[in-house]
Order: sequence, then structure tokens, then C-alpha cells
Amino acid sequence: MAGDFNTVLTPVECLGGNTTDAEMEHFQESVSLCCVEDLQATGALFTWSNKKEPIHRVYSRLDRGMGNHEWLLEYGDYMVHFHPEGIFDHCPCTIVHKRTELSGRKSFKYFNMWGQSPHFKDCVKSVLERRYSGTEMYQLVKKMKALKPVLKSLNKNCFSDPD
Repeated sequence: MAGDFNTVLTPVECLGGNTTDAEMEHFQESVSLCCVEDLQATGALFTWSNKKEPIHRVYSRLDRGMGNHEWLLEYGDYMVHFHPEGIFDHCPCTIVHKRTELSGRKSFKYFNMWGQSPHFKDCVKSVLERRYSGTEMYQLVKKMKALKPVLKSLNKNCFSDPD
């Protein structure tokens, strides 16, 4: 099962705001009675925020994916990925196969030599001037993702040796 449980299991799953022990104990008892546990999760640690100004902002892990022992034995190679919150107060999530998630992408690496190119600053500036809607963190993530193919192209055109 996956979804918004409207409470946290432990106090460390909440930053700012107040969570009562009674709420957590009730949820802990329910999880125990149902014999379920969290699936492995990646992405955003806190899956909900109240979207208020930073000084009044509250972050919590209200959303989760869970399975019972039998389900985990059968489908234990799946995990939950929480995406950036974007314009909504909850982070969207997807349940993904671990092998698909782990084998698909290589991590991005920045090479200092790119800074030597006369085109480098213009490439970076063109991407950073783009406008995206959403939280500041979401906008930054979008810009960083847009920058990756630009820098890969710069690398290919200016620094690859065709011989």
C-alpha cells in the first residue's frame, strides 16, 4: 500500500510543527497490527510541507509505501521514489523496480576543463536564465537537469578527440 497517512511513525520524520505522541503511537500500533513495514525509499526525505514562509515551514514524512512480509518476499525488488514537491504540498511518488532504477543512469560529473571553453559561461547563463514555476528547490533541480545535456554537448564539441 502507498499513500498519505497524515501522521509520522517517529519524531525525526517531522521538522517544525508539533506531532503528538498519541498520533504516532496509534499509527505505530496500526502498522504493527497490519504486519507491514516501509519499502526502501529514495528521493525526498520529507514528503509534505505546509508551503508557508521558511520561518513557519513544516516538513513531514506523511507519505510512504509499505508492504507485508509476504509481499516483500514476492516483490522485494521494488522501492518507492519520492519526487520533488513542485507546486503541490505532497511529493509525488512512484514505485519502481530496483534494477531499473539502479542500472539506468550514470551520475553526472563536472569537469574543470569545461570552464576553459570560451562558450562555457554563455551555455550556463542561457540555462540559468530559464524560468520554471514551483519552489526554489524545484526550479534549481529543473535548471540543473537542463544544464546536463548542454554541458555534455559542450564536452563533445569542444573536448572530445575525434581521432
